[in-house]
Amino acid sequence: MVYFAIDSAGAQPSAATAQGGARPNVTLVAWPVPDRTPPPTDQDDRRAARDAGQRAAWRAQRTARRRLGASLLAISVVLTVYALWTPGTGPALDAAPSAVEACGPHAPAAATPVSLPVDSTATWHALRGVLVCFTHDLTITEAFDLGRHGELLLADHRLYGDNTGLEVDDPALHVVRLGARQRPADSGTQPLPWGLEVGSVRVGDAVVGLVGRVWTSAAGGYLIEPEGAPRFEVRNPRPEAPPALPGDLRIAAFNLQNYFVTLGARGADHPAALERQTAALVAALARLDADVIALMEIERDPDDDALQALSAALNEALDAAAREDPDQARPPPRAYRALPEPSVSATRAGDAIRQAFLVDTATVEVVARSADVAGVHERPPQAATLRHLASGEVVSVIAVHLRSKASCPSSGDVDAGFGCWNVRRTRQTEALLGFAGRLERDLEHAGVLVIGDLNTHRFEPPLAVFEDAGWEVLTDRVPPEAAVSYVFFGRSAALDHALASPTLAPRVAGVAYWAINADEPPIAGPGRGAAAPAGFAPDPFRSSDHDPLLVTLHMGTDDAEAASTAEAAPVGAITRPVGATDRAPRRRAGAPRSRRRHDRRSRSGSAGPASPAPRSAACRSRAAGPSTSTGRSTAASSPHPRWGSAGAGAGPLRHSVAPRAHRPRRS
Repeated sequence: MVYFAIDSAGAQPSAATAQGGARPNVTLVAWPVPDRTPPPTDQDDRRAARDAGQRAAWRAQRTARRRLGASLLAISVVLTVYALWTPGTGPALDAAPSAVEACGPHAPAAATPVSLPVDSTATWHALRGVLVCFTHDLTITEAFDLGRHGELLLADHRLYGDNTGLEVDDPALHVVRLGARQRPADSGTQPLPWGLEVGSVRVGDAVVGLVGRVWTSAAGGYLIEPEGAPRFEVRNPRPEAPPALPGDLRIAAFNLQNYFVTLGARGADHPAALERQTAALVAALARLDADVIALMEIERDPDDDALQALSAALNEALDAAAREDPDQARPPPRAYRALPEPSVSATRAGDAIRQAFLVDTATVEVVARSADVAGVHERPPQAATLRHLASGEVVSVIAVHLRSKASCPSSGDVDAGFGCWNVRRTRQTEALLGFAGRLERDLEHAGVLVIGDLNTHRFEPPLAVFEDAGWEVLTDRVPPEAAVSYVFFGRSAALDHALASPTLAPRVAGVAYWAINADEPPIAGPGRGAAAPAGFAPDPFRSSDHDPLLVTLHMGTDDAEAASTAEAAPVGAITRPVGATDRAPRRRAGAPRSRRRHDRRSRSGSAGPASPAPRSAACRSRAAGPSTSTGRSTAASSPHPRWGSAGAGAGPLRHSVAPRAHRPRRS
């Protein structure tokens, strides 16, 4: 057997050695293994001698292996030190780590610079336990787990859902979680981390100069545990009031997230929770200040108890506010009337929730009520034909709630790129289009407005049914980055839409979403149990999980005048940042466009990405070269021409951002 040894005289390279002199003294030593003694003649003696000889040989081999391992380790150390001391073969021993240059003066010297998107999730796997800093600001793209587990989902820009025109190829490469390695208990009442308060951070806000360690998240994906409290910047402030829109008739749609007066069903489980839910919804409905409010997800009960209770609470709150502020210059408070469900609809319904209407009797008069009872509907669309009292003109409004994308079947109408039950939603819109056509044909009026929760993204087949018939999707009048009513798995999209018939489209004065719910963490909501969540307040914020949609119409003018006014009128305030960071979302190359066969009206009020925000001061990239093993150059200051593309030839992939241990049921 052979092993190596090192002469201790050569273990410390001298100055002469570093200049190319004598090399370390490496000695090769032979280690002989003694042979066994001649075998005895007696059988028992032979057996004992054999066992003893084997034990001696094993001990000698084990000792030799130990000495060989130690010698090889010594050789490796000496050669490594020698290479570092040899000119031109490595950096000087007193050179500053490169991370100090990349991260700036405020980040620890040991931090490794990183950026999003990564080339592969294996990048994070290789950095587990490593202190990293980000070379750019990060955007909060979901706050669902902030109150439950103290976590936020961060991305290089706000992420959007599939078929919105703003989606990325693989969202999993754009996100990372921010939170503690040990998740707190799922009680929903624990204080928020890092000294945050409810309302101080929302989806769209930024995290600046993040430094922390990379770990595997219990919720799936990877997590950054920050060093100290992260720095947040408000870039999507709470909109206290709805966008100001021109027009004579103001129509709103609002998904109430299961308003039930029957406790323990799909809404509140406790009387205190129902009281909180009612207070929050009343605060939102009162500020909408709409002439007509189309409601979704309200309990279907024989006596309309849920609708009547909500209407009574809303009118009481409006009267109380008028008494507290008796300003003679203000118009009298609105008085809402709850419209009962047509009996034909109630007998054909197959769901525990329905649509409903609240109408201000001082501004509109109910002409007729009807419903689309086609068998394809679980929740028959409700129609209200109304006369605008100031102008005398009549318009029909249809409140709709199509089949959701949840509860996917194992076969048949599965997800083929548009979410589950897309075929059913398409059939529902085909039936709805026929119902709206009959309304417009049988009644002389200004046109028909379909509004509500269609559970459909902008470029999906159900909306194309209306476009092909000449209807206008009013979502197109809102900038794409602001056309958001729901956030799910970190991806924002508009599920709530408004559609105008060809005769009504010229009268549309304004369209906007009021961003009070989707961007807020659920801890700001009323909850379902006896104890209120830590962040609840009886205000509009997180009163539901969908944002309200507002549409205003010009009434009392001819079509030509209404069309010219609508084209010149602004769409309304954009309540979300168009680009929360310098990584503003862009329409993905090859994103599907409208299937409408004729020219689309130009969108007024559309806006491009916001000006780039300054880079983080705590973690700046160097002038050139890749920052880490992420493989992305940190030198560029302008947005990538195609955010999220995994490669030049990569096709679109549809992945959820991260698996989730629990998600609320979507109706």
